[in-house]
Amino acid sequence: MENINYYETICNLISEKLKGEYNLESVSIHESQKNNDIKMIGFVFRMSDMEIMPCIYPGRIFKREDFAEIYDEQTVADKVAESFIESMKNIGSIERKRSFTLEENKDKIIYSLISLERNENLLRKCPHIVFNDLAIVFRVYYRMNDNNASVLIDNGIAALWRVNTENLWNLAIENMTRDYPPVFDRLDNVINLFMKRDDTEEEKIPDDEETCQRGFPMYILTNNKGYFGAGTILYKELAYSLYEKMGCDFYILPSSVNEIIIIPQNEMEDVDYLRSIVKDVNESVVSKTDYLSDSVYIYDHESDSIAVV
Repeated sequence: MENINYYETICNLISEKLKGEYNLESVSIHESQKNNDIKMIGFVFRMSDMEIMPCIYPGRIFKREDFAEIYDEQTVADKVAESFIESMKNIGSIERKRSFTLEENKDKIIYSLISLERNENLLRKCPHIVFNDLAIVFRVYYRMNDNNASVLIDNGIAALWRVNTENLWNLAIENMTRDYPPVFDRLDNVINLFMKRDDTEEEKIPDDEETCQRGFPMYILTNNKGYFGAGTILYKELAYSLYEKMGCDFYILPSSVNEIIIIPQNEMEDVDYLRSIVKDVNESVVSKTDYLSDSVYIYDHESDSIAVV
């Protein structure tokens, strides 16, 4: 890790600023491997009355990973401390006392779809299921203040809980089907779900004029939280219900890990054009950590399966 003195100074400044509050024991540096092999520097807060340790990433606060080259230690320390204080506001006594056991967390296990190719290193360290050129991984979800947060279930956690991939899948699909109901609508009706990403500045959907001129409808599929919503397509019988709703099979465009685009097959035959849409969005809109795939997929109702076109 470069600039170790810079980050240690920030830890000391935060510890001094929060001295005597939140039962804080220590603030430490943590380099985390995120989705798509992106590494992020964060600050971990250890408290005597919480087993869960919040991690605040200044790259997300400043919306740029080169913050260390721009902001001095005091500025970063103040912002990280402020973010930590905000994250603690809505954590109730139950969450503070929650232990990191399977029994305490099994109702919070979720799954996400990620790129298989871009996460080779990550997937060596965690239980997963291969799905076409994607992978299904498992996480423990927490809501801190108004923010979504989760912890990846790696091989160490799975061993501690004595669970295998099948156990995790059964828990995750049950939890998500129950707590993350699908949202399916025309793209223009839910465009606000695309306007912000956790790791980037406010973003805009690419100009849709050409698509409108070509005259085919585009639908968005996500979940009610807009969090890892691409995996919603795997809910039991959901894909078939979309087939019944539209009256035909459909293409799936991976907008990001948080949502996918659905296009009826009978409205579009130019698959190369669809690939160009996906590639353009990935290059111009989607953040590096939210990237899912450059592929186009198709749902076939006869086999009830999804495959790369």
